[in-house]
Amino acid sequence: HQSFSTLFSRTTSDGYRENSRYERSNLLITGNKKLGIHSIQLLLNHIDLFARIPSSIDYSTYQSRPQSAAANWKNIQGFQSYEKWQTGLTFITQFNPNFENKLSLYGIYHDAYESRPFNILKEETKTIGFRENMQWRRNKHALSAGVEYFREVYNWQIFETIQGNAGNQLTDAEEFRHFYNIFVHFESELSPSTLLLAGINFHELRYRNKEADEHTQKHTYSPVFSPRIGINQRITPNTYLYATAGHG
Repeated sequence: HQSFSTLFSRTTSDGYRENSRYERSNLLITGNKKLGIHSIQLLLNHIDLFARIPSSIDYSTYQSRPQSAAANWKNIQGFQSYEKWQTGLTFITQFNPNFENKLSLYGIYHDAYESRPFNILKEETKTIGFRENMQWRRNKHALSAGVEYFREVYNWQIFETIQGNAGNQLTDAEEFRHFYNIFVHFESELSPSTLLLAGINFHELRYRNKEADEHTQKHTYSPVFSPRIGINQRITPNTYLYATAGHG
């Protein structure tokens, strides 16, 4: 068994205000293929966007000419544009009716450019990661546990602006981010009207950044351990009482 779908959309608008042209193209491809106890899911998404920026105006201008753009943004025809790719593969294995394993691999690429009256900003972000999740269900109990990790590289440059065109480079910086998250979640139906929920979560973020020829700076946040417990009690068919306590 397999299925695939493709969706493409194109949106354009001249906007009500000056310097507010908007263009966006979106391509979405999804697919699913089943092979015995295994199945594979595919996601591919692409966004291409261009939007001019009218920015904010003062109150008197708003009252007399609300369609106006801010003069400094209009003079340089300020805008923001970006291209974004998102892709993901999920592998699902149904070992038996009670036990399932799900592994997701994903990547994101984002390339942005913004022309502003005071400078020009160029950004690029590359992310790659995975998420592993095991799920077990039996009778009135359910348990899931997993881990997630991603690595992200973010770099940006700032240029002086010369009538909306890029001039000398003012800043060149790069940042590397590492994040991991470990989680466990448990649910139990204590009675037909009472549901108990509990979970723990542990995560840590590390990153290092470098600007131009300066030395690399490393930063590490303290690991965070977050337990949580909750109970959902049905009082009447249309009334529920929920209480929870946790950290984070």
